[in-house]
Amino acid sequence: MRPVCVHCGAKYGQRHTVSQEVRWPANQPMPDYCGNGVVVKTGAVSKLRLKADYLAEEAKRSMNHFARGRTPPDPRFYTDEPTLHAYREVWDGVSWHGGYHPFCTLRCALEYARNAWRSGQAAP
Repeated sequence: MRPVCVHCGAKYGQRHTVSQEVRWPANQPMPDYCGNGVVVKTGAVSKLRLKADYLAEEAKRSMNHFARGRTPPDPRFYTDEPTLHAYREVWDGVSWHGGYHPFCTLRCALEYARNAWRSGQAAP
């Protein structure tokens, strides 16, 4: 359940999600999520490049002295067979983050503290 501010009663916070990488063969549909979490977002599907392309790019980089200072391509995104790649954001259904627990904002916390101080000042 989403947290509620003790001063103003507003709901606050963002879901605490975990990003999962999904890879599957290019000739098959994206595999379904198997788990207890809730998939709140699925990233765009992209095709990973083949390792032969990676080796060809590395050969070009070694021959071209202008490209030597650039960052090399990441070998994790190259495969032996055609593969698709995407990310999923999975929420456990309970965790929230953000806000200034138990307040939604610092303004609410300050106003709550001032009201508590005033009520204490009024007592004899």
